[in-house]
Amino acid sequence: MIFTFPKLNESSNILLKIILTLSIIYSFISLFSYLNIILTTHDFYTLYPLESILLLIGTLFILTGNFLIFIFKKSGFWLSLIGALIVIFINISFDGIDFFQSFYGVEFQFLVFFLLIYKRNGISTWDIIYKN
Repeated sequence: MIFTFPKLNESSNILLKIILTLSIIYSFISLFSYLNIILTTHDFYTLYPLESILLLIGTLFILTGNFLIFIFKKSGFWLSLIGALIVIFINISFDGIDFFQSFYGVEFQFLVFFLLIYKRNGISTWDIIYKN
């Protein structure tokens, strides 16, 4: 894998590493998209300025949280969770978006959260993070 950390090599959850890497890439793309919308005063930003800024902040929390999860820091989970909740609640606030569409942008986060609690050989990745 591209990223190698000593603690990460102790974990046998390769799928978590792959999903975190994909989520980090996706979060970077989302972050720059929201920055472009805000800095160019796109029509979306003129209609929803607060929501645009909150989506940017939520994406930044998700990105930072995923980096911290990747290096096995407990605070990464909480930052990712806060970011995912911000994105979900902002998406729910838009008219014309149904409940399932409000989860767009955080699909990887749910997969990351599931893989953190998935037990392999009797121990989960969350157990490893919590003990550190």
